[in-house]
Amino acid sequence: MVTLWYELGVFFKSVSSCNWPDAVLRSSLHVTNMPSHVLLIADPQILDHRSYPERGPFLTYLSRLVVDLNLRKAWWVALRKQPDVVIFLGDMMDGGRIDMTDDEYEDYYQRFKHIFRLPSGLPTYFIPGNHDIGLRASSLFSPHARSR
Repeated sequence: MVTLWYELGVFFKSVSSCNWPDAVLRSSLHVTNMPSHVLLIADPQILDHRSYPERGPFLTYLSRLVVDLNLRKAWWVALRKQPDVVIFLGDMMDGGRIDMTDDEYEDYYQRFKHIFRLPSGLPTYFIPGNHDIGLRASSLFSPHARSR
């Protein structure tokens, strides 16, 4: 019960006090229109089996599980704030630029989509980062990284 409280209760309680500053904007700037609410997501970097090569298979799996759960929890809370638009600011996947089979990349991408489930109709933009497409040439990088 204590673990559940500190893992979920404290998190949701603290986030519930974080609100859009609509009332402040309207009163101090005399804004009559509703402001747009833009949710920025920067560097989620979902892990893959290459992210920490020094870890064994069990720790790698455990790391992915914990990071995925925390990202999903934060995403779920962020969506409760009902943004008007979402912008992902790069590095969506830690190893998105690495050369891998199309099936492996598709599994990785589906995991990203499972963590960051988007409501239909919510405008969403993705700006790739160096972990998604790389910044220089490397034999480790996929020749398809920029087109995926």
